[in-house]
Amino acid sequence: MLCERGVVMQTKSRSYGLAVQLLHPAAKIEAIYTSVLVAKFNGGVFYMFKSSAKALSQPISLATTAMMTAMFVVLYMVKIPLALESRVSITFIPVAVSAYLMGPVSAMIVGGMGDILSCIAFPSGAYFPGFTVSAVLSGAIYGICLYRCPSSQVRIRVIISKLLIVLFVNILLNTLWLSIMYEKAFFVYMASRVIKNLIMFPFQVIIMIFLIDVLERTGITKKYF
Repeated sequence: MLCERGVVMQTKSRSYGLAVQLLHPAAKIEAIYTSVLVAKFNGGVFYMFKSSAKALSQPISLATTAMMTAMFVVLYMVKIPLALESRVSITFIPVAVSAYLMGPVSAMIVGGMGDILSCIAFPSGAYFPGFTVSAVLSGAIYGICLYRCPSSQVRIRVIISKLLIVLFVNILLNTLWLSIMYEKAFFVYMASRVIKNLIMFPFQVIIMIFLIDVLERTGITKKYF
């Protein structure tokens, strides 16, 4: 009986260990949710915005925000047309870097001002404020997900932030803006934009992870955190 009970106990122990391993991804996501909304800033997302706004009072943050805005304008010229009213852009880079170093407020400024200045410097048609709203919203999402992000959570947060932006900003909002601008049906643009974003998603994620890794290795983040 003792041997049998010992076997049962070992089996239960192994089953418990397997269950813990299976639940591990969910536990990690829950930990990320807690660190972003509750524990990390002892006040949640609203305090995160307050902390990010306060950081802009520092000269280094103001200078970096201005530099990232200028970089946005420069990178705006780098565009590869893929389909009808669809192009590949890398302006997400300065927005994501600003979000990681200085938080959502800085990233929203870089996205919004960068979009406006780019349209002024390199006009390619009538200015439409909807795309500025999309750029500001993208900065907010990057900032909420990446600001003061622990090294162990960088990859998963980059994927989550990029997925949210692809689904809600790039595919839904920007497609809506195009349909309004050119007075065509929403689904006329939808198919090409879905394909484009699916193709670019892994490349953009890799670029963001690489850049954040470089910032950490060079110690630049210590000047802001």
